[in-house]
Amino acid sequence: MASSSKQLSNSIKLIRKKLIGLDRLKIKFLAKTKTKNVDKLKKLADDLNINIKEAHEAALKSIADDLYLSLGIAMESKVWGWDYGDGDIVDSGALRDSLSIEVQGSNINIRYEEEYAAIVYYGGYIHPYGNPYVQIYMPARPWIDAIFTGANGVPIFDFAGLYEKAFTNYLKANI
Repeated sequence: MASSSKQLSNSIKLIRKKLIGLDRLKIKFLAKTKTKNVDKLKKLADDLNINIKEAHEAALKSIADDLYLSLGIAMESKVWGWDYGDGDIVDSGALRDSLSIEVQGSNINIRYEEEYAAIVYYGGYIHPYGNPYVQIYMPARPWIDAIFTGANGVPIFDFAGLYEKAFTNYLKANI
């Protein structure tokens, strides 16, 4: 998960850099403008900040939808070989279907509600059907990490690219 955290961190830094650039552009514009309508310009600048915040929120919501699809594709990919399966993670579909993605402020929270999600993701030993005399090792199948790193041949989720596209589209449509 360190790689996905690093990619996400880099994406966030890039986004912050772009937003800081917009603020600097606004300040330069206000500083260079010699007009009696300073209050009007300040209102424009304040509106720009509101539009940027709304574009950010809209972009995250758009990413959440794409992320939901990407996680499902990663789970259904036939790349997760282990002794008791056909290569994908999906058996009954309960784990896949237990996914919820929530946008809270600038955070996107990924949560799987099934109680066995952690053992499938991180791997470990299980006792099938609660039998203490039988123990099976389940290998880690980190599908979330895979979408950010491309591990196991899973397509990489383009967080920064999708964010930039959604952010820009929102601003174009609403400014």
